[in-house]
Amino acid sequence: MIVNGETAFLMLRARSYMSSVLSELERSDSDIYAANTAAFNLAMAAELTLKHVLLSNGIEPSRTHSHAQLIKECGENHISVPKELRVMTIDLRTWESTTRYDSGVVIEKTEVEAGYAVVKNYMDRIYADFIKNAYEMIKIKLSSGDIENKTPEAVVIQNLKLL
Repeated sequence: MIVNGETAFLMLRARSYMSSVLSELERSDSDIYAANTAAFNLAMAAELTLKHVLLSNGIEPSRTHSHAQLIKECGENHISVPKELRVMTIDLRTWESTTRYDSGVVIEKTEVEAGYAVVKNYMDRIYADFIKNAYEMIKIKLSSGDIENKTPEAVVIQNLKLL
């Protein structure tokens, strides 16, 4: 697995989009467009996670927003993507493109919640691998005092400049 500043950026940016999905879903009971924002953010999180996976495996991802294309590139390079995520590509692409500009589109909260569970499951696995590998790279550059009593995640986040 390749771990560097670019792969870290993609993974952490994806996680940032994911965290905003939850806050937008919470607001969606009182704001009809909050589920749209959540859907857009979920699509972006999935896209950036797929790009992270490709780049982490030494493959330069296409400059595209197409989840289907990114998943195809994963398959062509023998990188497994869960079926649950593969079947969501049409929804993700629709959410990414329509929720930004079309005020007539209203995405149902339950659709986004179901998609969130799928993307989160995949992302959590990818993130755990990223943290494990990044920690191994970073810890050899630090003294034991710098990592003592800290979780691997905290060490990585606090030392991203070392990647």
